Amino acid sequence: MPAFDRGLILRMDDLPTLPTVVTRILELALDEDTSVGEMAGVVESDQALSTKVLRIVNSAAYGIPTKITTIRRAITLLGFANLRNLVLSVSIYRSFIEGRADRGLDKNRFWQHSLAVAASSREIAKLLRQENPEEAYVCGLLHDMGRIVLDHVAGDAYEEVVRRAGESDADPIDLEREVLGIDHAEAGEVVGERWNLPPILREAIGGHHPARTAVLRPPSVMAGIVHVADFLAWTQSLGSLDARRPPVLDAGIGERLRFDRLDTARVLSAMDAEMARAAEALGLAAPDSQRFRRALQRANVELGRIYSLYDQAKRHLERQVLELSALNEAIRRTRRSLDSGEVVRDVLEAIHFGLGYDRVYLFLPEPGGARLRGKLVVDGTQMEIDAARLVVGVNPLRDPFHPSFSDAMQGTVPVLSLPDKGPEKELLEFLAVDAMGLVPLTVERRAIGLIGVDQAFKRVAIDKSRLESLMVLAHEAGLAIENARLYEKTRELAVTDELTQVANRRKMMGALSYEMERAARYRRPFSLVLLDIDHFKRFNDTFGHTAGDEILRDLGRILVGLSRNVDIVGRYGGEEVLIALPETPLDHATTYAERLRRAVEAYGIRVAERFPENAVTISIGVAALSPDEKAPEALIQKADLALYRAKGEGRNRVAVST
Repeated sequence: MPAFDRGLILRMDDLPTLPTVVTRILELALDEDTSVGEMAGVVESDQALSTKVLRIVNSAAYGIPTKITTIRRAITLLGFANLRNLVLSVSIYRSFIEGRADRGLDKNRFWQHSLAVAASSREIAKLLRQENPEEAYVCGLLHDMGRIVLDHVAGDAYEEVVRRAGESDADPIDLEREVLGIDHAEAGEVVGERWNLPPILREAIGGHHPARTAVLRPPSVMAGIVHVADFLAWTQSLGSLDARRPPVLDAGIGERLRFDRLDTARVLSAMDAEMARAAEALGLAAPDSQRFRRALQRANVELGRIYSLYDQAKRHLERQVLELSALNEAIRRTRRSLDSGEVVRDVLEAIHFGLGYDRVYLFLPEPGGARLRGKLVVDGTQMEIDAARLVVGVNPLRDPFHPSFSDAMQGTVPVLSLPDKGPEKELLEFLAVDAMGLVPLTVERRAIGLIGVDQAFKRVAIDKSRLESLMVLAHEAGLAIENARLYEKTRELAVTDELTQVANRRKMMGALSYEMERAARYRRPFSLVLLDIDHFKRFNDTFGHTAGDEILRDLGRILVGLSRNVDIVGRYGGEEVLIALPETPLDHATTYAERLRRAVEAYGIRVAERFPENAVTISIGVAALSPDEKAPEALIQKADLALYRAKGEGRNRVAVST
């Protein structure tokens, strides 16, 4: 939009001022207390105006059987309000329309529009029970005077506006602001201020296009009435210029004035009567029926196009509602679970059942990240695809013409079409589809896998815009997986010794109670190992706790590495470690303990290379569960006594409880 053309405003100063008689008639027209004598006196003071008014009153348009020779007599027969509006119309027409050559604006068409809006405004004001409907007539008559002003002062520029309005779908008001930097409503209000028009007139002129003009204040009721009347005039092909894009009804004003309940037939009837009277009385051409028919045909085409767009939008909205419902349910389910595997299956099933894709896949990278392998498939085609057979390489080099798995892993959302060659081609041929949609499954902005969809059964194209819904689900799935991972980590920290990464004492005692009870119930062998690092206090005092912590960490790794999955290794306290051995008789437990002792002894020799004369060794006590033992403390005491004996016998040895 160009800058505001202040030169236009300055040139408006060159416009002729309103004739004194017109100014006075405007004042009287808006004053409810005006008398017949006052109006007659003003009109009779202008002989040319008086002559023209009497000629019109005596025309066939008004159907008065006797000849009228005075303004007062005309007022008596026609009524004050009718004659007042007639006088005003003739005055404005004579001052601004009559005798002026057409430039960009068709003056005859413009005046037809002004009269139509004036008559409609008055009728709408009556239907809305406004106190002074004649005010609405005057506002409607002058509402578009800004077009006459711009046509007069802008010259060729306004001709361009009118031409482009008739050739394109652009809004004429937008064109005015684009070409001139000002629209006709604003220009009309500026001139109205220069001419000292009453405020109600200026507000109606400046605010009758509330959604399109530069006026920022809320429209008055009168401006709203004129806006509705203007809209109705354009629907009858009575616009102020030949524009392909007529004004639209402002929803707020339509609701405020209850347009849906307005008796539009009555308003249009009043408009027709005014146009017929004006055509004969003022010698204007009647509205062109061919022009109306052409406008109607154009409107029908536009209505058909709008209905098509509406139908498409409606179907798109209905689909989006269904998708959003499915998304909402899937998101609710993902947030309900703290199991990452369950979360992923819930997401894939939501995509399949809620969004209507035939098959949904989860691809995860293999170690090293060079290939992706299928992890899970939700299949509605009954083809029973084996997810493990779905393998595709990941090429870090991007080809903009052939979207790939790599693009999806890097954050774009491609529809993978059947390429000419390569691993993607083999995969899609194996799945018997031409295309697959891919979205990344992300955790902390890092792609940890891909979700793929296809339409193997429906055989319809994959709409890339719909993959945005998948992106939402994939993001939620990533959050849920991360929450599940954090939960698992928190739960693990709650039962894991932070230093040695074996079970802490709380977890160890709970597991020991459970295993002892199970062994006693099923009469199965169960043994317990209790070990302690020899001279560990002296080691800490000599080399510091940092070195001691390193020894404890290494010991934890050694013990876990030499134990079975069913064995439970836990830190009992300080440098003491308990190991529960389910399904293990005493002799096997002793052999296992000796294996531990030798492994730590070998490790201790390497430690001595760093810490001279401080080879690390352990002493071990082993005890087996007796039928009469119920409490873990009793079994631990037996193992502790054996450990004490191993230390007393010289350390770095295994002792068995007797």
